[in-house]
Amino acid sequence: MSRAPGETVTQFLVSRSRDATVYPEYSWLFEASARALAIFHSSMPSDSSSNVRLHLDFGPQNVLVDAESRHLTLIDLPDKKCYGRPEQDLGLASLEWLRLSLRRPTPSFVQSLSRGRREFIAQYKKEIGGRKIDLKVIHNEEKRRLSQLFSVAGKFAKRKYGWVRVLRLFPMIAGLMFLKFILVPFQQRLERSS
Repeated sequence: MSRAPGETVTQFLVSRSRDATVYPEYSWLFEASARALAIFHSSMPSDSSSNVRLHLDFGPQNVLVDAESRHLTLIDLPDKKCYGRPEQDLGLASLEWLRLSLRRPTPSFVQSLSRGRREFIAQYKKEIGGRKIDLKVIHNEEKRRLSQLFSVAGKFAKRKYGWVRVLRLFPMIAGLMFLKFILVPFQQRLERSS
């Protein structure tokens, strides 16, 4: 099996964000990612009109980008065909864009990724045409995924390290708490007001 050219979108954005802004210069990346997800969703026939084939792990870590040609490649495709509402993939992807902001938590980087995340969802809506996308379902999927991450982190910490050494995982847990209780609710309020 040959390797697709490029690097993950996560690596691409973090390595090129020395000035901590991403959105204006790389807005094409958010739009192309949304287009790639929409194509993936429409590539397989679904079992009903509201369901699509789900990727189940779509995010910047599973999209390769070739910067010169601006070509994107989806990786880590699921072996089994799983169908559901597109908001499930959108919620996970939206959360992954926000988690990416923890790599470089400066206000301008977080703000530019937030704008890119909103553009990602808006572009996806354009790509799918008339199908309605429910933002509440996307937000609920973000919350559900964050709760899963908390649960896994807690179980792992207890099993692997015991409660005394859980402090080693404190930066990761603090980042998840920042996402769950501050950044995600803030983004949801912004989207409701606009």
